[in-house]
Amino acid sequence: MDNRDSQYFSYYSSSFPFHKQFLGQEANPENFRECIRQDLYESDNFRMYIYKVQKCSKHYCHDWTSCPFTHHGEKARRRDPRKYNYFPISCPSYKFESCIKGDHCELCHGVFEYWLHPAKYRTILCQARTSCNRPICFFAHTLKELRPETKYNWCYVYRYPLYIQSYPDIMIENGANGNWMIIPCNPHLQPPPDNFY
Repeated sequence: MDNRDSQYFSYYSSSFPFHKQFLGQEANPENFRECIRQDLYESDNFRMYIYKVQKCSKHYCHDWTSCPFTHHGEKARRRDPRKYNYFPISCPSYKFESCIKGDHCELCHGVFEYWLHPAKYRTILCQARTSCNRPICFFAHTLKELRPETKYNWCYVYRYPLYIQSYPDIMIENGANGNWMIIPCNPHLQPPPDNFY
């Protein structure tokens, strides 16, 4: 068993019961490894912190849509929410593919970052419940899977006229004290001079 497989084995054996498909069968290392990977890939921690965050190590052509890792140029790519402290609020600039902050933006870039954020993932019940057949579902299928949601009070705000500021800033309530912080869509935007009007 190589180092990578032993990592899967220790994760599997410490977190999951032995899989039913192996009871009473000859040991098949390939089937066992695939089962371990499948259970690992479906765990909440993997989905929130690794899915489409870590780069794919496969150096051959394969289906990006079914691979849980990220690839060059893929739109499903996510930032690690442990490394980049962004809110589960959609970035208005990113919707139009023009967020100049890039990875340093304080807001979510895309559907995967929004719904796989630890504050949002599996905080809503899936309408299909246990009959859901999506390969990746962002929602809980049972009450046991349901996680508590971290909610944020926020609103769009324009600090400058529309012809100066095309996308709104986001104002977020920061903490229990009721303080608000403004996240600008364009940090380089300057207010017009006093004699502009």
